[in-house]
Amino acid sequence: RALGDIALQSGRALDAAAMYRKTFTFPQSPTERVQNGYLLSLALSRAGKGDEASGELLKVLAIRPDFQPAAELLGKIRGR
Repeated sequence: RALGDIALQSGRALDAAAMYRKTFTFPQSPTERVQNGYLLSLALSRAGKGDEASGELLKVLAIRPDFQPAAELLGKIRGR
């Protein structure tokens, strides 16, 4: 995940998304799934892949419906 964070902060959103996707090959707690799913969505959004980002955000919100960062990002992607 740290490599994804570095890539995202460096403006390499597609690289970050690829690295965040790899985190899902490991067992994760629900909290980790929410955090990593949000970061994957953020990277996808910044890479111009709004539909993919929206799909990931819906997965995050299915786990934790009250996760405001995910709800806010989904609203921005959908133009709300």
